[in-house]
Amino acid sequence: MAPSICWFSNDLRLDDQPSWRAACERGEPVIALYVWDPEGEGDWAPGGASRWWLHRSLSALDASMRALGGQLVIRSGPRAAVLRAMAAETGADTIYANERFEPAARASNAAAQRELAKAGVGVVCANGSLLHDPWSLRTGTGVPYKVYTPFSKAWRARCQLDAPRGAPRTVPWFGGALASDSIESLGLQPSKPWDGAFHALWTPGEVGAKERLKAFLAGAVAGYADGRDFPAQPAASRLSPHVHAGELSPRRIWHEAERAASAQPAWRGAIDKFQAELLWRDFAHHVLANFPHTAERPLQPAFEAFPWHDDRQALRRSPHTHTLAHCSIT
Repeated sequence: MAPSICWFSNDLRLDDQPSWRAACERGEPVIALYVWDPEGEGDWAPGGASRWWLHRSLSALDASMRALGGQLVIRSGPRAAVLRAMAAETGADTIYANERFEPAARASNAAAQRELAKAGVGVVCANGSLLHDPWSLRTGTGVPYKVYTPFSKAWRARCQLDAPRGAPRTVPWFGGALASDSIESLGLQPSKPWDGAFHALWTPGEVGAKERLKAFLAGAVAGYADGRDFPAQPAASRLSPHVHAGELSPRRIWHEAERAASAQPAWRGAIDKFQAELLWRDFAHHVLANFPHTAERPLQPAFEAFPWHDDRQALRRSPHTHTLAHCSIT
């Protein structure tokens, strides 16, 4: 029985994780693998805060797997080389993975697939990070959407969102001993202790993500329509880093929000606005996947020549300078 490898990336959860479920349901032994390859992200390698989060999210995922009798195997190096070596070491003939839509990650993953194909290893990809894949929704003329409002209307009219699926209760773990890098060896922790306040504010990992979603939908969501613009206020969901790490699926978030709206009809408007923001996230990926140049250049070429007034002295004299200096965009 040739084992399967489930290759984890920005999908660090077991609940509603399609590649994990597919690997487990195949019925053959399963290896859970995370590849640390920051160079594979190109110019978008994770920064200090993302690394801090990743350290704890990987630890949480490994703990969940150990509770099921297995472990998360961690290997460092170029994705293609690591995956091919793991397949050769274990005799695995299939790798299950969730798609990535960032240009550098797509290029790196495509290179890995080509290398694996040469070795006779198949790759089965799923969409585990978006409400809907960015390739199938098109305008009436058959081209990708460039404007959010018609995109969102088309999505609501034409896309069906299946119910989320829970984590597999049993896992047919691969029985052989496999070497794994320690999470500490990845060097994700800050070298200087600037992260003190993070520990009280955030709980990375799938359990922390579910608790954050539950607390938000228990009442804070009622003020979301107006409060979402003020990140320090309770009405902000504070789910962004959890979603970025893949600790919650957007589909799970959407359905739990629907459940809250059914229980509290007065919150319907606020929850509609919250779900619209989830669609904005899908739209952003839709644009990035179909127009990969937008990672560095405007969607509309005319804006590349947009006039820019560069006057730092005028900025300092502006009455809004104090506000700008204290803004942070996450």
